[in-house]
Amino acid sequence: MARPEDSAWAVSVAQVASRPGQSKTVDAVFPAPSGIGDEVIGVKEGADVSVHGSFDSIVDGLVLTARIEAPVAAECTRCLKPIKRDWGVDVVAFFPYEESAKARSHGKPKNEDVEIVAGEDESEDVYPLSRDGAFADLEALLRDTLVEALPLQPLCREGCRG
Repeated sequence: MARPEDSAWAVSVAQVASRPGQSKTVDAVFPAPSGIGDEVIGVKEGADVSVHGSFDSIVDGLVLTARIEAPVAAECTRCLKPIKRDWGVDVVAFFPYEESAKARSHGKPKNEDVEIVAGEDESEDVYPLSRDGAFADLEALLRDTLVEALPLQPLCREGCRG
């Protein structure tokens, strides 16, 4: 069985977990997970993705406030020129503690192999901690955040006429 700390996207949060009011700075580079974009625009799997921010401990879990930057490769949808530039997006995400996640499920039975990732509001950015609460895995967060931020019709410059 894979250990959470062995993930390329794992961040140790043990020193701030369950200690409301504590913060831990994150200033790291992670490999881009697969599935960010398509042939028109995307982030190549394994590319360097920078995460700069902090985990702040609250009573129910950890809140990550960060800036995520990744190199985006695209093709202008008007003139078909290749586009390569860094793309940045700000993110705020919640990593609930196990007890908090169980309470959010309103007592519904939990499949032991599946983590609870959202409560009543499916649109909120909620991600699981490891079972012991010592690690936050950023893989899904990186994928979700970057995919949502990519423009639908990338342009090489704002006034491109094709």
